[in-house]
Amino acid sequence: KKIIETLQHKNISNTMTTPNFRDQDIGDDWTVPSTASKSTFDTESYVNMGHEVPALQLSAMPRNESIGAFSNQSTTQVCVNIKACELLNEDDDKRMPVDIVVALDISSSMAGEKLNDCKRTLELMLRNLTSKDRLGLISYGSQAKVEIPACFVTEENKANALQKIKSLAGRGSTNLSGGLSLAMHEMNIIDKPNAVRSIFLLTDGMANTGIISTEGLISMVQNFNENQAPSEEMNDMRLQEPSDTASVDTKPKTITVNSMSPVSLFSFGYGSHHNSDMLRAVSDVSPGGAYYFVQNDSDVSSAFGDAMGGLLSVVAQSAVVTISVPLNAVSNGVKILNVYHKDQIKRDNGSFTINVGDFYAEETRDVLFELRLSNAPSETAVPHVSVTLSYMDVIHKKSRCIGA
Repeated sequence: KKIIETLQHKNISNTMTTPNFRDQDIGDDWTVPSTASKSTFDTESYVNMGHEVPALQLSAMPRNESIGAFSNQSTTQVCVNIKACELLNEDDDKRMPVDIVVALDISSSMAGEKLNDCKRTLELMLRNLTSKDRLGLISYGSQAKVEIPACFVTEENKANALQKIKSLAGRGSTNLSGGLSLAMHEMNIIDKPNAVRSIFLLTDGMANTGIISTEGLISMVQNFNENQAPSEEMNDMRLQEPSDTASVDTKPKTITVNSMSPVSLFSFGYGSHHNSDMLRAVSDVSPGGAYYFVQNDSDVSSAFGDAMGGLLSVVAQSAVVTISVPLNAVSNGVKILNVYHKDQIKRDNGSFTINVGDFYAEETRDVLFELRLSNAPSETAVPHVSVTLSYMDVIHKKSRCIGA
């Protein structure tokens, strides 16, 4: 007799990923590690067959393929894998438009080749944006100033922006908080903002005017994303709860999403004299943000290219994983013990929801959780857990809910 941890895969495009489970505790002949192997999914062939490829694929794999009835093992771990699809050429015109505001350090230390590198990179950025995208530019030295109000990148606006960028000159000290807060304000006053929004922060030095502490700057970024009003449209996106899940709370679970999508912060530190720890910290507290160290001239374009490539390839937004135990398994003692993710929320019925945010094309993420096994041995398969993924499919402009 054995307890089989069965995870029924309902989505044709599931990709099985093998987590790094080590030091397996083999209790008896029936307890064996999972032998599932990675599979490949040919997106282009699938499209050629006339199918619509969902933006995200979901799979789940337990640590053990089976647990012996007489094993001392009473718990196991399961790895949930989410993989974003690749972005095909014909999907380019389907990408989400973006709003980008650049906060550019033009303090005296940036004068010369550093500032010229930034100018060339901004010109390259403009060439990759279209009339459905917006771009704004804030300069900051001792004072922060709106150089280019956030506007659609039409041909006329693009020409004006290029002239403004060429005229920038270095001046003053480094009022980083002034530049960042003005960029946030510029982003906040955009009427009917695009779904993908980001601030690019460029500096080569230490903040020495305004807010200079890392804690103060982190708080400023956090407050900006937290103080947005809820969206009625996005609040209609509901989590799909399995019908046989034990629950004393029958109210629908709602994904709470800001009316304006959270703003990611990409920080670019030039040379060896900037505060890398601070830039990394303020980027990390923003959804999807990142820090780039620009050591020399050749790193500028690659750093910007990486950040821009991600923004222009968002395929899914507001992804939420729900992990629950079926009703018959609950009566046999099955329980989710822990979910190892900083954004997990335990619900009244014992299920968990995890906000995993937005996904770029071909991005992969894992969610690991621990499960208490059934205390009633069975000769047949015993489903222990249900995993669902709700998200907005950006490519096909529809909300989806898939299961594993």
